Amino acid sequence: MPKKKVVKAAKRALAEARAAVTEAERAVAKLERQSRREASDLRRDLEAAEKSARKTAKRDARSAERREPERPNAAPKDAPKAGSKAVPKPRPAADAPDAPEAADAPSFRELRARAKDKGVRGYSRMDKAALEAALQQS
Repeated sequence: MPKKKVVKAAKRALAEARAAVTEAERAVAKLERQSRREASDLRRDLEAAEKSARKTAKRDARSAERREPERPNAAPKDAPKAGSKAVPKPRPAADAPDAPEAADAPSFRELRARAKDKGVRGYSRMDKAALEAALQQS
């Protein structure tokens, strides 16, 4: 190869290498800016979480102070006293009729589900009778 062509090719390669280095430096600078922003955001989130944790710890400490201390030797409230006799519960009469059940009446949850499906406004605040009325109207 003639010397001129080699020099020209070397200059071209050098220019391309310089352009690549410049582009790489720009990319690095851009990534540094992004990582600084992300680090700043993470620092801010961490500070907020620490503040929240401190508040929660204070609140828990205050509520623990307010609670009545438990007595380890105290008997449970449901336990019968030592001197009392256990009173048996009365049994229902065998011939007493059972309470009638409405087999076809939908439950409150079923009515709410139907109202939600039909798009009834305010269904979450309605009682069973209001839900039935609203479903009949729609």
